Amino acid sequence: MAARHDAIEANPMKSVAPVEEPDHEVATFTLEDVAELREILARWDAGLDASGRRRGTDLADPVDFFLGTGCRPGEVFALMWEDVDFTIQPFTVDIHRTMAKSREGRWTVQNKTKTGGGRRLFLPAFVGKMLLRRRVESFSELVFPSSTLTPRIPDNFRLQWHIALKGTRFEGRVPKEFRSTVATAIR
Repeated sequence: MAARHDAIEANPMKSVAPVEEPDHEVATFTLEDVAELREILARWDAGLDASGRRRGTDLADPVDFFLGTGCRPGEVFALMWEDVDFTIQPFTVDIHRTMAKSREGRWTVQNKTKTGGGRRLFLPAFVGKMLLRRRVESFSELVFPSSTLTPRIPDNFRLQWHIALKGTRFEGRVPKEFRSTVATAIR
């Protein structure tokens, strides 16, 4: 800014080299990790909270959906039953919404994905089976609603995830790694 306003003769930034960003290793789960993780989360969901009531966290089913589709958490939690087609084999899902934060910091369902487009995905059998079970039990237009049947906030899912995995070998891992895991498996 000083150089632009002629307060100094030359721009000192012209002699500064760009900061090199180190390559980061993409974190993924192995097949063994996935099997163990699914088991841990299923046990957690079936357990009791500190008050002795059944937990309402619902972590295992969204994880299966992540694994079967590679979708982003916001896309998964904005998914509605009208987006799932059970009439064809394999079942399909249309991904065209996501959860997004407004400028005020409030989470809302946005009628477009992060990339702006939508996509139709063919679902693996294990995901289709899980969705059929959920559809029969569902009281919401959302596939993965919060415990109050409102859109689930990805931040809350991550918090529940970290609590459930505390003390396991997966402590510190993040749900975002499922997207990398699916992409690596496809590649």
